Amino acid sequence: MNNSLLFETQYGTAIRINLSEDVNYQIVFAMKIINDRLNNNLTVASGLIDFTKGDSPVYIEDFKMEEY
Repeated sequence: MNNSLLFETQYGTAIRINLSEDVNYQIVFAMKIINDRLNNNLTVASGLIDFTKGDSPVYIEDFKMEEY
């Protein structure tokens, strides 16, 4: 997607947001996903939260930033 931004958080989780949508909402939602995963002892260090794949964010395990 051309109108997107991919960045990595301090947790190691990458987030791809859709700049055509509500950016603040996407970031807050992504942090909620990270917090929920941390609270449930799930890994966050190598995942990608992708908001460009449709109406709901997609969490991808073992995302490699250098592949993009």
